[in-house]
Amino acid sequence: MAKGVFTSPNYTKNKGIPTKPNVDSRFVLKRLWVYFKDYKLRVFFVLLLTLMSNLLALLTPVFIGSAINSMKKGDRILLSGPLFQNVVLIFLTVVLSAFLAWGSQRLLIGVTTNVTNLLRNGLFLKVGVLPVSYFDKTPKGEVLSHLSYDVDTLNTSLSSDIIQGLTSILTVVGSLAMMLYISPSLVTMFLVLVPLTIFLTNKITKHTRHLFQMRSIQIADLNGYTEEMLSGKKTVLAYGHEKATIQKFKELNENLTATSSKAQYLSSILMPSLNFINNLAFLMIAILGIFLSIQGKISIGGISSFILYSKKFTGPINETAGILGDIQSALACGERIFAFLDEPPEPEDEMDAVCINDPLGDLSFHNVSFEYIKDIPVLRDINLEISHGKVVAIVGPTGVGKTTFVNLLMRFYDVNKGSIEVDGIPIRKITRECLRRSFGMVLQDPFLFSGSIRKNITYGTSSVTEEQMIAASKAAHIHSFIDRLPDGYDTLLHEEGIRLSEGQKQLLVIARTMLANPAMLILDEATSSIDTRTEILIQKAMTRLMQGRTCFVIAHRLSTIRDADLILVMKDGQVAESGSHEQLLLKGGFYKQLYESQAL
Repeated sequence: MAKGVFTSPNYTKNKGIPTKPNVDSRFVLKRLWVYFKDYKLRVFFVLLLTLMSNLLALLTPVFIGSAINSMKKGDRILLSGPLFQNVVLIFLTVVLSAFLAWGSQRLLIGVTTNVTNLLRNGLFLKVGVLPVSYFDKTPKGEVLSHLSYDVDTLNTSLSSDIIQGLTSILTVVGSLAMMLYISPSLVTMFLVLVPLTIFLTNKITKHTRHLFQMRSIQIADLNGYTEEMLSGKKTVLAYGHEKATIQKFKELNENLTATSSKAQYLSSILMPSLNFINNLAFLMIAILGIFLSIQGKISIGGISSFILYSKKFTGPINETAGILGDIQSALACGERIFAFLDEPPEPEDEMDAVCINDPLGDLSFHNVSFEYIKDIPVLRDINLEISHGKVVAIVGPTGVGKTTFVNLLMRFYDVNKGSIEVDGIPIRKITRECLRRSFGMVLQDPFLFSGSIRKNITYGTSSVTEEQMIAASKAAHIHSFIDRLPDGYDTLLHEEGIRLSEGQKQLLVIARTMLANPAMLILDEATSSIDTRTEILIQKAMTRLMQGRTCFVIAHRLSTIRDADLILVMKDGQVAESGSHEQLLLKGGFYKQLYESQAL
């Protein structure tokens, strides 16, 4: 990985547009050079071949003019003499120039392909080190847009626009030098219109840059909305929300279309305008050239060469105008890519952080307070002492902070105040990898990866034997179902396991957790998607799994946690009551109200 990929955050977000103070094209190019510098030798040869190709191309008009002059002098012999020599030189320069241009393009494509590969790897690695809080506030479609659209757009521009840009510069400078050599008078007339061309180009590109930035953002919004609607297709259908969904998509698409149309329109009017200016220049050159020829100050061949050079001079300007839209779009994508790469990653583990390989599972909460949004507390002054092997149930109304417990235990978020300890060690002093490996999680919404059932059950567990995998599956009461499948454990699942019912997905996740054999468990209503008969079997299996392990059970159905050693009743971000099921019922407090309301 090239150095400088992850740097301190330099970007802020202003009205949805990633910006950087005084950001300009040089900033993006400087960041890109971090990736290109590992290919300096190849880049050097790209520049060398491009220079040689353009120098040869610049010689062609000279030989054409010389050929015309030799014909004027009466040389019409095609197989010998000056005319023949000029024809041969024209052929050689054209062929060699094209071959060198092909070589430079081939080399550049190899470099840009590697660079975009590094960028894509860097973006995906960045996904892995970003905190959960980033994904809680950022649509998945926007992240996917960085990995697909932004990188592809940048790659297209790098593989084509770099060569075109270099060729344009060399051609303009070389053509101007040759025109000055042939006739300074004609150059003076020609250059009268150049400032107008520069002014027009700057005027239009000033407006298109912002539009292409907006287009990139709107594409990300559209991708995010589309991904969300596809994921929630059943919900959309169940609530009869198809028309509203289509209408929202049309609005996003119309906004994107309007921005794209305006950006493309402004980009497209530049070339016709420049063509008009160029044609006007050619007309003036032709008229003045005739008068100079009559006076004997320039030959017919010289006029021909000059006109060819003037076309070479104006051609790159037209080409540049044509690719300016792509360049602006690529720069906007580059800014978005580097804005994403500059997002602050999850803080590194502390220098003295340790790894606890075999934790007992003693947990302590000391004055723990937490807030997602400043001055809006979710948890306040939580104090708990939980011995290893205990089953702790967390209950309460929606929004009281039950899931926040999980986020803090796993260090998806860090506490704002106080500390959490495992076996007497503050979790800030334990490496995140080691801490998270100590927990097994069975969430309410099971997640399966595309691939085989075997891959899903053994996910995150190394050196697993066939017997261990089958034992875990039997304990989760899913082995008999898998055994009946045509390919058994090698049966492939579609994305998110769409071949399975919700209950079967949950059973696979439970088998995965059993196989991982963690010291502590987090169960978020793990049997909510399972029928009553299967739930009884799973509860027995989970009871065996929980023996000797510290378990946190987030419960919505209070009937499932009556045997918990400790029940924490959450209310207004605090532990309102705590105790066993019988103790809390005897208190006649908030827990009793919740329990009786569910019993009705």
